[in-house]
Amino acid sequence: MYKKEPHKRFVGFQISRTQRCFKRVIEKKVNEQGFGHEVAKYAWFIGYIHQRNNEHIYQKTLENAFNMPRSSITKMVQELEKSELITRETVEGDARLKEVVLTEKGNSFIEEHLEMLDEIEDSIRQCMTKEEAETLFRLLEKIDCVLETEAGK
Repeated sequence: MYKKEPHKRFVGFQISRTQRCFKRVIEKKVNEQGFGHEVAKYAWFIGYIHQRNNEHIYQKTLENAFNMPRSSITKMVQELEKSELITRETVEGDARLKEVVLTEKGNSFIEEHLEMLDEIEDSIRQCMTKEEAETLFRLLEKIDCVLETEAGK
């Protein structure tokens, strides 16, 4: 496609660019509040666990939810444990299975940052109507589906 239309806009490029910009905004705001870069990049994971505080969350749950390989999730969990934001607790009846649980520090972290994440989301949504936002979500879900198929999931 690039050879045929060298000035064509690429969807993948735009999504990647937007994601990097979004990541920089979150890192900047989290760092301003005294948390390090490593913690900032995992804010979404902490939020995911927090939102599901009545559910059992395992590493496999995170792999599926974030469409990430086991090795990446393992690294993330280890870093969050090191930062004392989560613990891994043995599940009764299966010593091999570990539940991922937010610590008090993890809950405090996300409570402090929920407002920040809401502010970022609100600023993004100011540039589009509710209908445009719904269209964007539908299109991104379609893209996810195509890419998951291409990746062999």
